[in-house]
Amino acid sequence: MDNIIEAMNARRFLLPGIIMLAACSPDGEHRTAAHRMSWKHPERAIISGHSLTDGAYPDQLALIMAGPSDRLQVDAHNIAGSTIATRMERGLKAQLSRPGGRYDIMLVTEQHTLLGNIVWSDTIGQLRQAQDAFITGNPDGRSFLFTSWLAIDDLTDPGRWIAVEEAMAPLWRCAASRVNRSLASDGRKDRLEVIPTAAGLAWLVRQATGPEGVPGLTMPSTAETLRQLFTDDVHPTPVASWFVALLTHAFISSRPAPTHRPTSVSIKLDLRLRDLARQFVQLEKNASSATPEQCRDHLIHTALPIYLAYQRDTQWQKDGKRAAYAKWIRHSIEWSIKFRLSDPLSSDLPL
Repeated sequence: MDNIIEAMNARRFLLPGIIMLAACSPDGEHRTAAHRMSWKHPERAIISGHSLTDGAYPDQLALIMAGPSDRLQVDAHNIAGSTIATRMERGLKAQLSRPGGRYDIMLVTEQHTLLGNIVWSDTIGQLRQAQDAFITGNPDGRSFLFTSWLAIDDLTDPGRWIAVEEAMAPLWRCAASRVNRSLASDGRKDRLEVIPTAAGLAWLVRQATGPEGVPGLTMPSTAETLRQLFTDDVHPTPVASWFVALLTHAFISSRPAPTHRPTSVSIKLDLRLRDLARQFVQLEKNASSATPEQCRDHLIHTALPIYLAYQRDTQWQKDGKRAAYAKWIRHSIEWSIKFRLSDPLSSDLPL
């Protein structure tokens, strides 16, 4: 994920407890079930991401979105370790808005270090630009912010990772809500929706490593269980990708998911993953909405300290403990001041 060597994948595929703070815009961010029912079956989708949206996921998304007589073509625009800004510069904007390149669905994600990218890479502004380009290509399309997850700090005890993903989950929604407020202020009806895959995977890990476990996933040790879901400390196995594909289908379509499954997933495990996906989606549907002020409060008082402490003890340790703590102190002060004075998530200034 953090590999500085970026490789463009322009491939095409064609195949038959959590903090639930959902941020909604004042002009109706979330599409209703009735709208999803009336929306035609999508024929073409684009995934814009990095290594977490690569691997088995594009194939599996095409598979799960296939109907009895419909197929979904999935174009993957993935650059390893990339931000939205990097992908916009490297062809995404042109690909989305070009004449005749009409995508029915856009799935876009940021690097998993969301807060850092909000500060340094203009995540909010880049999301708006991606939305503008996408709607230029297809005014009737639907767009989704796919949420990315951080690397797991300890495969023998993922509790802290689960906690940081639970803390970050509302901020992804707040980011989409910020874009949607700007769209509403411009008199537009299109909206950016959210697929909470990071929170979903954290919830799945909680279930699989909990007292009851998940048959077919839970192994004798926690580390062995996580190896069923991650190839290293962050990249999903085909099993985890299939769970993510099931979640994606549930948030895009109100139709029952077809019975197709990848050969890497057994029938019994497939049925269990489908049941777990339904449980998580129901939790999300029961979530309460958050105001911009609540987004700001959660960011400053909950997410920011948890996120910075996690980065201090994981990714920043490669530069040494002293350097990691110095960076943590600096960012804790600077970012706290920045977000208090000019919070890009709760602001209503034009993008």
